[in-house]
Parts: sequence; structure tokens; C-alpha cells
Amino acid sequence: MSEKKINFSNYRLFSTNTHTGNPSEEISLELYFYEYYRINKHRFPEDYEYIPVFWRSYDYAKRAFFAPEGLQEKLDSLDTTKKYFTVSSCFSEMPAKLPEGTKIFSAANNFQGYDVVPIPLATYEHDKPIGQLKKVRCSFVGLNHTHPCRETMFKKLRENSNFVFSIRNRKKLFDIASHKMKYSPEEYKEYVISICQSEFVLCPRGIGPTSQRLYEVMEIGAVPIYIYDEPFLPYQNSVDWDKLAIMVHESEIGNLPAIIERKSREEIIEHRKEYEKLKETHFTRNAVCDYILKQLHSVETE
Repeated sequence: MSEKKINFSNYRLFSTNTHTGNPSEEISLELYFYEYYRINKHRFPEDYEYIPVFWRSYDYAKRAFFAPEGLQEKLDSLDTTKKYFTVSSCFSEMPAKLPEGTKIFSAANNFQGYDVVPIPLATYEHDKPIGQLKKVRCSFVGLNHTHPCRETMFKKLRENSNFVFSIRNRKKLFDIASHKMKYSPEEYKEYVISICQSEFVLCPRGIGPTSQRLYEVMEIGAVPIYIYDEPFLPYQNSVDWDKLAIMVHESEIGNLPAIIERKSREEIIEHRKEYEKLKETHFTRNAVCDYILKQLHSVETE
């Protein structure tokens, strides 16, 4: 008798991204990998089964009380003698309990109790306006209440003229009609222009231990300042993050004016060169998918 395949199609929610105002970024990371897996399934190790749930969208839907029911029951019915993996860009806690030993390729959170492999929260190329001059030393556009380090950052740096803030204090509620967070095209444009005009951009952790801003800033063309409590970064064995970004523990936020004051134009250029060197091999979505495939094969041979 053939084994019955469990269908997760109800939990692959929404074909569009759920947070961005970027009109060119219409496909979520989970959907991108799902399509990659469908095309390349024959290349994946046979002893690992993929759990194809779009976790970020499912989490938003669950919080808005319209997520389809029955996911946990399906997960509980999986064969516990098998090995599983899944891909997540969910910033909050994992919204369902996965089989013990499930490997999570996570772009946004270090889920406790699971075998987590960090991956980049890679973005598409942004629509960058032409002719923007670097007239701001350091900027931040966004919310300041999603983690205490953001509040500390704002309080300690807002009076310094080298730091320009545009704080959005309202909560971004999930929009049921569009399946997206309520970021308007105008807000997105302001965000991109701000990065284009900045030499450095503050990238504090938020709800999760990392920030999509970290990867957006590198792609758009500034140097990110990653503010963390516990760092959550991919490629720890192959990438020197100090060459890509300025790494600042939340306890050192007060030192940032002196840190950026010491940075020369030549050092800023070196940061940008390091990203350009690694972009195609590490920070595109296809590169992330290739990395997941490689990691599963490396586990198989251990």
C-alpha cells in the first residue's frame, strides 16, 4: 500500500509579500523557495521531506483570525521516523509545533528548540531613483517601538545632527483585503530615497533578532549598522560581517556618533565593494535557495 501524502496546500497562503511597499517585490521568500523546490526537487536529498507552509503569511493570518484550521493536526500526523525541513521568514515565534528534529532555514528568527540554519532575508532589486547624492551621514526610517533597543537608539541619537530620523509610530495592521501590511507606495519611496541619500543606515533588530532592513540597505547602496542583542546572521563560516556592516551591540549604541565619525570615505567604499563581491553568490534569492540545497546535502554526508 502506498503511503498517503499529507497536503499542505491550504497553508501556502498568499502569492504576494506581506510587509513591503516595494511594487517589484511581489513574491514572498517562502513562495520563491517553493517554486525553486518544485523545479529542482530531483536535486534534493531523498531522506529529507519539505514542509511547504508559508510561515510568515500564515502567522499574519493567524493573528488576524482567518488562518485556515487544521495545520497542527496535519503536522502531528507526519511520520516521526522521517526527517523534515522547512523555510521561514517569520519574525515572531513559530506559529505551529513542528516534528522533533525539523531543520528550519530561517531568515528572521532563531526558533528555540529547533535545528535552525540562518539564511538572508534576501530582497529583490529596489527601484532606486537616479541622481541621489549622499547628503546624510546616517538615517533611520521606521518604527521605534518593536524592541527596546530601537527606543534606546532614538533617545540617545536623536539630538545628534549626524543622525536623521523619520519615525513611524503607528502600528502596521494586517490588511485582509490585500494580504499585506499597510505600507503605502509613498512610504516605500521615502524609505528608499532616505537610504540612497545616506552613507550609513541604522538597522536595529525589531520583533525578531534581525532586520530585513539590513539586506535592503546593502542592496540599495548604503552601509548598514546592525544593532543587536544576540546576533542572528547567516554565513558565519564564510562571510566576514565586519567587512559588510558596522556591528553594534545594543549596550554600545551611545558610541555610534564616534564610530561613524571615524569612518573614512575609503572605508565606506570598501564596505560597498565587499557587498558587490558577495551579492550574486550569497544575497540573491536564488543564491539563498542554492545554499539551502547545499546545506541539506552537507548534512546528509556528515
